[in-house]
Amino acid sequence: MTGIGQFVGAVLAVAFVAAVISGVMIVTLAATSLLSGVVERKNLRDMAAVEAEVADRERTLCTHSPLALSFESEYQNAPTGTIAAEDQGYPYIKHPHGYWIGMRGEKVGSENLAGIERQVLRFGSSKAR
Repeated sequence: MTGIGQFVGAVLAVAFVAAVISGVMIVTLAATSLLSGVVERKNLRDMAAVEAEVADRERTLCTHSPLALSFESEYQNAPTGTIAAEDQGYPYIKHPHGYWIGMRGEKVGSENLAGIERQVLRFGSSKAR
């Protein structure tokens, strides 16, 4: 009986340890699930803020920015970083100092670009970086 009692005791001890480990795993899984839910909610909030900013920028661009530049004032008022090009021509990018830079690195003033319609490929940002 002593041998059987020791055997049963050992089996119960192993079962107890397995139950404790399982419990720890269940608690760990529950905590991980809870934390991932918090992270997902935070990411969703961040994503909502990004979507709102994008929608605001699109609204601003659609109401205040031309799709093409042709007049000197449009070239002058284009935000820094704007890229404009003719259909088959070279692109120009607006420099922070107000001039435009051509593909070959030449500096061109807005008055030199005026009179030729160029499509806006990318609107720049009016915010200082």
